[in-house]
Amino acid sequence: MIDSHIKSVVGPGTGADGDLRDIRLGTEGQIIASLLRGKHAEQALRGNIFLHSMSSGALLTTVGTSAPWVLSNPANSKKNLIPIRLGVVFTAFPATPVAACLLLAANSSPAADAPTGTAGVPVCAALGVVPTPVGSVLTAATLAAAPVPFRTIATKGTGDDTTAFIIPEIVADFDGSLVLTPGTSISLFQNTGDATNPEVIISCAWEEVDV
Repeated sequence: MIDSHIKSVVGPGTGADGDLRDIRLGTEGQIIASLLRGKHAEQALRGNIFLHSMSSGALLTTVGTSAPWVLSNPANSKKNLIPIRLGVVFTAFPATPVAACLLLAANSSPAADAPTGTAGVPVCAALGVVPTPVGSVLTAATLAAAPVPFRTIATKGTGDDTTAFIIPEIVADFDGSLVLTPGTSISLFQNTGDATNPEVIISCAWEEVDV
């Protein structure tokens, strides 16, 4: 049996370009590392991350086959889509809003017909690089079947307020917890409808990796 040992040192150290350095450990034996730039920087530089934002508001509807927004991975894409971030801002409220929950729902059957709708134009996170994403963002979309809710992201309250005020962007970070395999999609809804549905602008970011 060969006993191998990787040379390492506990505690901080210094060095210059070209130096050979030991791996740094913590006092409990853990490897200490820090991110150079952000955690998505490498994949952004490689042209694997794509961004999209709607340019105008869409009506936020209840769960069904009509969806204001869909992120879809075509059945023959040979890629997995890994959502990174979803942002939602309200652009118009009904006169008498109803308390409701904003939620994400999934179409997880690759055998189902692909969603249809108005296709958006994603931007590669490496600006100036022009790889074509396989994933598509659809607005005013039609789904083959009603999706299954799987995650809540915010609540919407009731009441009247005639004073101007700022509502921060609603953000859902996925941090690798969701993968859209080929033939699946996710969409955004609210669980209770208003007499006049509110309008929202939705933005998103996702990574594409080979299956």
